[in-house]
Amino acid sequence: MAELRDLNELKDGFVAMASHEVRTPLTSIIGYAKTLRRPEFSDDPAAREEFLDAIERQGDRLSRLVENLLASSRIEDERGRLTLVPMSLPDVMREALTTLGPRGRRVVVSLPPNLPIVISDRQRIELIMTNLLDNALKFSSAGTSCEVTAWRDGESVAVSVRDRGIGIAQEHLDRIFDRFYQVDSSVTRGYGGVGLGLSLVKELTSILGGTVEVTSLPKEGSTFIVKIPIAPPRSGNGRPGQPREPEAVTSL
Repeated sequence: MAELRDLNELKDGFVAMASHEVRTPLTSIIGYAKTLRRPEFSDDPAAREEFLDAIERQGDRLSRLVENLLASSRIEDERGRLTLVPMSLPDVMREALTTLGPRGRRVVVSLPPNLPIVISDRQRIELIMTNLLDNALKFSSAGTSCEVTAWRDGESVAVSVRDRGIGIAQEHLDRIFDRFYQVDSSVTRGYGGVGLGLSLVKELTSILGGTVEVTSLPKEGSTFIVKIPIAPPRSGNGRPGQPREPEAVTSL
């Protein structure tokens, strides 16, 4: 009963946070659009461009939220339905960086050109990388840097995303990949989000046969490492096998 009560509380909190996260960009978009209709903006191209950029940013924010909500709702139904294609993980990561933008943070990228091509589900890989980067950028202070590196690790490609932000206390590390979970403090609440991004990273990585690890220290930042198999898991008949069940997250 206690677990059910805790789950209901998490869901109630999620609904409240999701409503807030949807309203915030919508309010901004509507406000900027109404302002642009005012006559004085017709002769001020610079101001119009600034407002249009703001509308685009808020629209992108809303789009990512909706994409995460839809992906989360489809996790169980689509488990095992993989569209496998060859891809370059560095290319996917660069595309995610371009989509998100630096947000006033310096992003240091070290992606060797000789990494092996990965055969996996590109849509899920894109969601994993976008959410990892979004999390790092969101919790980094302005003026700090995020570091993105990748390397071959046996039969996998490992991607590390490191931020120098607020960090995560040890008591929360075991739960940060839980759906709807957010560290309950006035500091982290101010960064927004609905507690879905990291849970999607874990679930999608597991579906692809990979793993995710995190190390973190409060006030020093966090490092997330995702390992994606170069080739999909195979069953005894030589065909791609069913995705593995979710693996335990390693918290160091």
